[in-house]
Amino acid sequence: MNYLDQYAKEDAAFSRRMEHNLNAWQRVEEAAMRHQEQRNKKLEAQNKVFQVWGEDKVRLHFAHILGMGISTWSRLRRLTAICPDFDAAVLRIRCASLWHLQNPAPGRDTKTLLPVGADFDAAARQYRHIAK
Repeated sequence: MNYLDQYAKEDAAFSRRMEHNLNAWQRVEEAAMRHQEQRNKKLEAQNKVFQVWGEDKVRLHFAHILGMGISTWSRLRRLTAICPDFDAAVLRIRCASLWHLQNPAPGRDTKTLLPVGADFDAAARQYRHIAK
């Protein structure tokens, strides 16, 4: 952090705009650490989904969510724990997506058929209900 503070003091573009306060750099460092923790959790969830369902299948069917965050991947991970059979899970997800498209709500993009996190949650609830 001292390196960044020294750089900010010496660089003309930064020196006028930067706050020379180590507490500010501490907040930046804490934010970077939080981001790294979230990234690690996302990668852990991603790896678990790849392990259970197979990376090729997941990339083929869910390529649109590869860049999404931890909440989406944790929902998909929960679904893999409930339904390890990939084909059955995809069927449930598609049913949930179709239901959400037929019953629109605020925040749902009805122009696409691609599943979102809410669909993964609905598929998990639906699977639990049927399994009982």
